[in-house]
Amino acid sequence: RTCIGNEVNMTTPGVNLPHCINRYANWLVIVLLVIFLLVTNVLLLNLLIAMFSYTFQIVQGNTDIFWKFQRYNLIVEYHSRPALAPPLIIISHLNLFIRSIIKEPQHKREHFEKKLPESLDQKIRIWESVQKENYLANLEKGKRESSTERLKKTST
Repeated sequence: RTCIGNEVNMTTPGVNLPHCINRYANWLVIVLLVIFLLVTNVLLLNLLIAMFSYTFQIVQGNTDIFWKFQRYNLIVEYHSRPALAPPLIIISHLNLFIRSIIKEPQHKREHFEKKLPESLDQKIRIWESVQKENYLANLEKGKRESSTERLKKTST
């Protein structure tokens, strides 16, 4: 035998023999490395999917607001355009010109405003405040029930 194992060489004190290399240990290291890399890749792929899902939820939550904003802009744009087709548009322009001479010019925002009776206006304001409070309460409830809040509560 030209190498020594884990035991110390006591038979020949002056000769330093190299340690034996265990061939099975090399295969074990390779197998453990392969398993580690596979598990790591699966976990990283899972994390990537979770991040995409979170981003999609955030974007999906803003789509309703974005759609309403674009719809409002479209309504305002169509409201400001003349009603007739381009060859007959001169009639609409003459009508606007005559109205501007006879009456004081109206602002576009006034077209969307309505004069309501005081009782109905008060009911609408109460309804809006109730809806605002319901919305804020739902936001607070969602925040309390979120997983991060539960983790904070359990950690303290």
